Amino acid sequence: MENRKIEGRIKHPFYFQEGENLQIIATDFENGIFISISHLGANKLGTTALSLPIDTSLGLSSERSYSDSPTGRRGLTSATVIGSRNEIYTKALAEKVVRAISKIVYLSTNFKEQNESLFTEAITLVDDLLKQFYDLE
Repeated sequence: MENRKIEGRIKHPFYFQEGENLQIIATDFENGIFISISHLGANKLGTTALSLPIDTSLGLSSERSYSDSPTGRRGLTSATVIGSRNEIYTKALAEKVVRAISKIVYLSTNFKEQNESLFTEAITLVDDLLKQFYDLE
């Protein structure tokens, strides 16, 4: 397979970026995105969260959209699909992306547990993905 890497980005629908300790790989779909965040060179899947915007076409009522939620999760729903390491981080990152792009998000993380600096780096990688891939700030 030909690697079409251009300035840290592989041509649409693929995305790849390296940070100091982590890397992010993403594949964009018409109705969603799959994102994997792992240690540099590891290319590993790990704890996976699914997050999606609540849409009346999915048969969910607006009453179930967390409208009174103090956490700001209004209009989305999330679940951990597999794994438990960094579960809260993984769900938070998936929800960040779904709020930005309003598509289904599968997000997998595989890095050391309870490491705030790695989580901060993961946030930066996700922010860069949104800026470069979707032209979002």
